[in-house]
Amino acid sequence: MDHEELLSTVTALGASLLENGAEIYRVEESMNLLYAAYGEKGEVFVIPSCIFSSISAGEGRTFTKTKRVSPRGANFDRIAALNDLCRRVCSTTPPLSQVRRELDEINHRAFFPFLWQVFGSALVAFAFTLLFNGSLADAICSIPAAVLVKLLTRGMEKAHTNSFFTYIAGSALGAFIALAAVALGLGQHHDRIIIGVFMNLVPGMAMTNAIRDIIAGDLLSGIFKIVEALMVGLAIAIGAGLAISFSRVFWGVG
Repeated sequence: MDHEELLSTVTALGASLLENGAEIYRVEESMNLLYAAYGEKGEVFVIPSCIFSSISAGEGRTFTKTKRVSPRGANFDRIAALNDLCRRVCSTTPPLSQVRRELDEINHRAFFPFLWQVFGSALVAFAFTLLFNGSLADAICSIPAAVLVKLLTRGMEKAHTNSFFTYIAGSALGAFIALAAVALGLGQHHDRIIIGVFMNLVPGMAMTNAIRDIIAGDLLSGIFKIVEALMVGLAIAIGAGLAISFSRVFWGVG
């Protein structure tokens, strides 16, 4: 058994799970099951931004690997494929080179086309505006706001802008467009348009995973994710506050 290759392959699979939005318990459990499938006892510790993994090779030798991880959002298609790969490896224990090849194929799977993501953002804003008792005119006004917010945040992400400022800019733009639409008589309730647009920015998955991690006993990871969700909420509030303050000064709306 090439312990270094096993350590590298298992850590790469765990990192891929973490990057695509998997829970901490899922990452740790998957890595430990893979070690066990190849007859090794592994020690795994995972936090949202880093993986620490080690295996003992006997004769007092221990191999350890630390991998920094930058979460890229939620991709449930990849998580499902990685879970399937983990199950097949545990049942058949194929050569590590084959596992690495399939892992690379999963990591290079195409995500939803950007136009579909824009369409989804518009649909979310439209539906939630109606859900919060907005009028049909409000819901229609939320569509261009959501599209422009998506385009802005995508551009800032590609420019590697800090996510805190990305959320500030996105929420400010969404709120500004909603207020402008009401000022021009195109919409009726700027607050409901803003809520519909902001549902695309709310960190629902981060908060859900935080609660799940805390219940599972992963207190450190849960606290990290709660802080992340709170920071996103703060950024959204700052952006909306800036837009509302601007509109009150220049338009008397807000």
